[in-house]
Amino acid sequence: FPVTIYSGKAQSPAKNWQYSFSKFGSYSVVLKTKYQTGCEDSTKATVLVYDQPKAKFSVNDSIQCDKGNSFKFTNESSIGSTDLLYFTWTWGDGNSVTGSSPSAKTYSTWGTYPVKLVVLSSNNCSDTFRRSVRIAETAKPKFTVGNYANITRVFCENETVVIDNQSITNDPGPWKYRLKFSNGLDTTANLGLNAWSVFPQFGVYTAVLQSVNTVSDCIDTASDRFTVLSIPSANFSVSPNPLCALQQVLSLQSTSTNADGNALKHTWIIADSSGFTKSAE
Repeated sequence: FPVTIYSGKAQSPAKNWQYSFSKFGSYSVVLKTKYQTGCEDSTKATVLVYDQPKAKFSVNDSIQCDKGNSFKFTNESSIGSTDLLYFTWTWGDGNSVTGSSPSAKTYSTWGTYPVKLVVLSSNNCSDTFRRSVRIAETAKPKFTVGNYANITRVFCENETVVIDNQSITNDPGPWKYRLKFSNGLDTTANLGLNAWSVFPQFGVYTAVLQSVNTVSDCIDTASDRFTVLSIPSANFSVSPNPLCALQQVLSLQSTSTNADGNALKHTWIIADSSGFTKSAE
């Protein structure tokens, strides 16, 4: 038997038909059956279509640092009918809450978290909206102070001071590092590489290494102090000169100076042309 089914303006000659409604409301569905000789019949049913909610939300900032992060989600879900709506938020860290306006969400560790909002109407029609947020790591920088031979915090004037960046990060970043000295020197150090400088003036200096996760400008710093000693100026007086062997005693008087005021250690060496040497401290 030829079959005609219609709902509003939609119709089909198929025996069985599947139809999707784009709008909520009350619809009449009529089935007409007709035999070739003209015998026909019809039946009618009413279909009630509930409205489907539209899930949506926005977030104040989708990328934040692991320190002090606070994600504020604004519910922008809607429905065309007067049906009541129920909301379930899944944060992607194993936790979830219900309600239209959730409290600010805080994450404890870096990573990417898929946030999901499920909206359910009082007639069990639902919709889902997803959006990911990212927590950027704030890595604690770490470094050592030394020369090219070993780790030390005491140097001489004009000796090369090497800052070895030993920061370890888990987040892929990208990262950048900034190295500052208390005398105004400012440079950039790459992870795993040495930054160096020389200090021509004695004193106590501070090195500050700053790590920056440029994904969201997550910044932390570490500092260490080191000492640069002055190079002493060696000088002495000799009296008498010349003198008689076995009759006179040579008097040696140090007039050496040290600009930083630290006590000096003296070592005297006497040598002749034959290779004879004599030393005293």
